[in-house]
Amino acid sequence: RSSSEPRQRPEYVRKMSVLDINAPYIPITVGSNVCFPPSGTTPIIFIFGGPGSGKGRIVANLRSMFGMKLISAENIVLKYLPKKVQHFITLSTANDIAELVKREPSHVPLDWVLRLIQHIIMADPHHVYIVDLIPNLKWLVRNTSLVKECAAELAAFEEKTPASFAIHLSLTEDSLNKTLDYSHKVVCVPQGATVADEADSTRTKRRFQLHEGAIQPFLTYFSSLGRLVTMDVSSGASEPIWDCIHKFFIDQSLPAQVLVDSVVVFAMDGLQAGNLNLTNCDLTPIYLRDVVQDPHAPLETLIEAIYEQLHKLAGLHPYFVVDPEGTSVMSAVIPQRGDKMVVFSDVPDKEEGCINKFAVKLNLLVGGLKPYFKCLSCSHDITLLFPSNVPDDLCHHIAFLLATNHSARVIA
Repeated sequence: RSSSEPRQRPEYVRKMSVLDINAPYIPITVGSNVCFPPSGTTPIIFIFGGPGSGKGRIVANLRSMFGMKLISAENIVLKYLPKKVQHFITLSTANDIAELVKREPSHVPLDWVLRLIQHIIMADPHHVYIVDLIPNLKWLVRNTSLVKECAAELAAFEEKTPASFAIHLSLTEDSLNKTLDYSHKVVCVPQGATVADEADSTRTKRRFQLHEGAIQPFLTYFSSLGRLVTMDVSSGASEPIWDCIHKFFIDQSLPAQVLVDSVVVFAMDGLQAGNLNLTNCDLTPIYLRDVVQDPHAPLETLIEAIYEQLHKLAGLHPYFVVDPEGTSVMSAVIPQRGDKMVVFSDVPDKEEGCINKFAVKLNLLVGGLKPYFKCLSCSHDITLLFPSNVPDDLCHHIAFLLATNHSARVIA
């Protein structure tokens, strides 16, 4: 087998049937030379994904969880082109920049953009960088000085700043069409807005076609070197896709920094009670009495200990079950808070599939679902599930304390 021949890496794909009986399989193909560089070398990852690929959410999660630094070629052009041409023309707005680039595409050559990216990386090499090279702006994607055969320019870039690998979030036009058709069915569109809605779909499809043509030379470059990771995101299933990407980076020994898209189940009566089936789930257990010095400490101390464990295990798994048996959690006195700050939100049972989504996703129950859980979100990164017999004020206060710990960690 040649060194550039891709290999299938099914171990990077979670056994989604354990997490969600309806979750799709997420295919991923990993080039034979894909790996993180040795210590002392800056990891540089290029990412390619067009409209509908979920690239924005994925990049945001990678930045949050792993502390990656994003470099956007589009932002570089908008920031540095006015400085480049300031001696003979003033570009005050994005529209001014667009008009200049349309008239004279040679002002934005690929090698110039790559040199600027290189300077940013070399000025602060102690990070993991993710590079979004293909712009979203149509007038930039159509620029044949920027989007072109790229082998010579990328090879020159890699002489000083070698790229670790590239990720391609692969999406077919058929799957994009299905996603758009589905969104039109489930979103309530005001009467008379159909034409505009269809026009939006048409524009999205055209952007997709334009982007797919633009990225091919870059994919060919990385694929020929065995340094391309291709993930099929055609299912549009954002959570399984993120689970797969999260697992891939964890397997590269990249340490996680904060929780992202995590679910925490509180098993107030232990891991086996009634119809609960928490011992056979794909959940990481946290036995609270084993991680605190005083199991009867104030609730604030106990929740801080829970969060520290969540943070410590964040890179291993996004789904947890907390067993507070043998501690004072259930008997805690809840203080009256005079402030109106809301750091959690109740997820109403009336929202279709709300409780079922998490209960089925985590394979939680042998029997019925809704009678056993209520759902809170203490941040956009952490969802909490409590048995329905736990008092609301205790659920809310736990959510408040976890949110406080999480906010402090994210800010730090």
